Amino acid sequence: MAPGNGENRVNDSGQRYFFGQFILDIDRGTLLKHGQDVPLRPKTFEALCYLVRHSGVLVTRQQLQEAVWPSAVVSDESLTQCLAEVRKTLDDVSRDMIRTVPRRGYIFDVAVTINAPADEADSGVSVSGRSDPSGPSHGKTFERAVIGLLTLVVAFIAIDRFILGAARDASEDLTAANAEQVAEPALLDTIDDKSVAVLPFANRSALIEDEYFTDGMHDELLSRLSQISALKVISRTSVMRYEDTRMSIPDIARELGVAAIVEGGVQRSGNQVRVNIQLINAATDEHLWAEIYDREITAENLFAMQSEISSSIAQSLQATLSPREQSRVFDLPTASIDAYEHFLKGRQLMATGNAADNKEAQRQFEMAVEIDPEFALGWVGVADAIHLSPVGNRTKLREKHRQAAEKALQLDDELGEAYTSLASYYDEILEVDKAESAYLKAIELNPNYAQTYHWYAGLIDARLDGEKKLALLYKAAQLDPISLAVQLNIGQTLRILGREDEALDQLNELLDREPGFADAYRAIGQIHWNNFRLAEAARWFQLATERDPENPWYKHRLARLYIPLGEVDRYEKLVTELKDKFGANSVHNQFLGPLLLVIEDDWDDAVSGADDSYLRNSESIVKSNRDWQKVIDFIEALPADPPPAPSVEYLRLFAHAMMGEYEPALEIYLEQQPNWINPEHWPEMLTLARFAWGEPCLLAGIMIGSGRESLGLALVNEINNTPDQKFVWNVNPAVCHLVSGDYDQALAWFEEKAANRRYVEWERFGSYPWWDPMKDDPRFLGLWKRNLEMMAEQRALFRQSLETDH
Repeated sequence: MAPGNGENRVNDSGQRYFFGQFILDIDRGTLLKHGQDVPLRPKTFEALCYLVRHSGVLVTRQQLQEAVWPSAVVSDESLTQCLAEVRKTLDDVSRDMIRTVPRRGYIFDVAVTINAPADEADSGVSVSGRSDPSGPSHGKTFERAVIGLLTLVVAFIAIDRFILGAARDASEDLTAANAEQVAEPALLDTIDDKSVAVLPFANRSALIEDEYFTDGMHDELLSRLSQISALKVISRTSVMRYEDTRMSIPDIARELGVAAIVEGGVQRSGNQVRVNIQLINAATDEHLWAEIYDREITAENLFAMQSEISSSIAQSLQATLSPREQSRVFDLPTASIDAYEHFLKGRQLMATGNAADNKEAQRQFEMAVEIDPEFALGWVGVADAIHLSPVGNRTKLREKHRQAAEKALQLDDELGEAYTSLASYYDEILEVDKAESAYLKAIELNPNYAQTYHWYAGLIDARLDGEKKLALLYKAAQLDPISLAVQLNIGQTLRILGREDEALDQLNELLDREPGFADAYRAIGQIHWNNFRLAEAARWFQLATERDPENPWYKHRLARLYIPLGEVDRYEKLVTELKDKFGANSVHNQFLGPLLLVIEDDWDDAVSGADDSYLRNSESIVKSNRDWQKVIDFIEALPADPPPAPSVEYLRLFAHAMMGEYEPALEIYLEQQPNWINPEHWPEMLTLARFAWGEPCLLAGIMIGSGRESLGLALVNEINNTPDQKFVWNVNPAVCHLVSGDYDQALAWFEEKAANRRYVEWERFGSYPWWDPMKDDPRFLGLWKRNLEMMAEQRALFRQSLETDH
């Protein structure tokens, strides 16, 4: 019998329902968690009661509305809000407990015991909400199975998905497995017999404008195949290079590392479409399966055809689909062909990586969800386009990103792409645990989605060492071997690991294949900057701006490089261009504009009228100033409401430290990061130092200066023993040597950097008060002189390059 309104309050007097950490007490009208009352609004409590009573059963939205509001007409928004409150109460952030069945309803997917704790479940007294009604023996057998299953998955399906003891373990298992499989690029050539690449479909229509439709059909087939975990499916960005290619099937398969190739053609005429498709054994060039489909163009017909094709390919490759994968492959993402076409256009535009195309992609996605607000993948497109946008107010963009990703999950909580979008939001706001949990959920739901591994690798900077980050990128490259962004990040990770020659080879090969890829020019420029080849870095940054003039960050980076090169006029010109194009309130103007006044020794004008948001983007303003008391006075005069941002407080403590006032500096530090006072927290704090606040070596010096010498020296020792310091944010080993009084080691570090032409902010580090005993030391003075000589040399080379260009 399907659940309905009539059974909403039947036969549950005196009953209590046990699930996970919770007890739902019907008589008392309360929900208990670990024995403590959890406050709930009355309607939220009724919605939870109905779901719990019908555990394991599909409940439609209409049934739930009738149960909670039996004699009233309410909007869908009321029910949505009610469910959101239930999920929040249960800490069901990843929507594992209350699963959405797209376009149908909800399932409370948790084993429920009535009137007895879980450890009494085998007594025959309790009944699971999902038990077999045929008899007691079946019920007990089922509950033993449930208990066994929960034992296996409890590390992953915890009540609070985003407090990640389990997710961290899962992450280590995942990356360890990847490290064994793909620790070196050569292993990308390993061929799985269930691996497949779908080549771009041929547009056999008479109209050029039908190309986007053909590309969209190709993209949709890839999306459906990627849901099948038994298959390895090469992503769209990698196969698109073979459009109109004359290469043989075996050669293409060899480059992509697959056992099978899919070819197809699409012919659209009016409201009819013909698709002919074939699956080819790459080793023998023989056909495994072929079919011709003629359909009227409706959303239902197109998706049904894609489902049939996906199922036939999987069957031909002997790939078994799980029940969930069967459901996903035959899913109907939207009933609107117009919404679908806007979505297809958006996907193709966003794939270029160009700022202007990304802006138009976002517009297309927004048009798609305006036509069909229940189009979950359309909302994923909106979220991802916002995430990739290089322009705009990041605070406002992040909020729109979050709303779009959560809307997608509200519509379809088994959509792996939506979890990846949500993870990228948490990553950006530095919620590491939540981001990692969402990435792992995305991989569970869609193991062929290369973007998840790619973006997850970015989070790994703080979570794991460089080799494991590289392993995740190689996993992404297995699925998307031609992706420009993945190959770029492999190059950048090689650089971070100190393998700069390999990094340059990787990036130059990337440019050989795609000369217009602006971000590769920027990455090569960064390598030159880090090696104090400033004139060469400026040339590469300029090339990046020429190839993507709509991306302001390339001009921003070039402008910052003009400062050490002494090119104030060029700096001012770029600052004016950015201000005119993006406005006075853009991050570029807030950072670069005031810094120009600092360079011209007009610090008072630079900070006049500033507020905390202004200073947050202008750390260099404060650190370029030498009147530290002025900095402290200015910040302390800021309005108390709203309170200053943590970054502003850091600037205040930095000024105190530079004046040798260590007690107030330490007090501010521990107000913001109290765990630093406890050595038990240091390993975690250093592992997450990318997301921590301030500089750990500077903190050690402040501790020593404030009379806590043993604590400060212990922190220095902890930092020195932290593995893979390249991935510990804001740690300069020389500063640790300096504050602990080991001047010889501090100078040796700087001397080594200077000898190898490494970029060192010597002007900043050389002004630290801990150097005071060394101010007349010949080695110290020699380093200062060498820094000035290197700067003069680079300025001369830059001017020479300008003369050569003209």
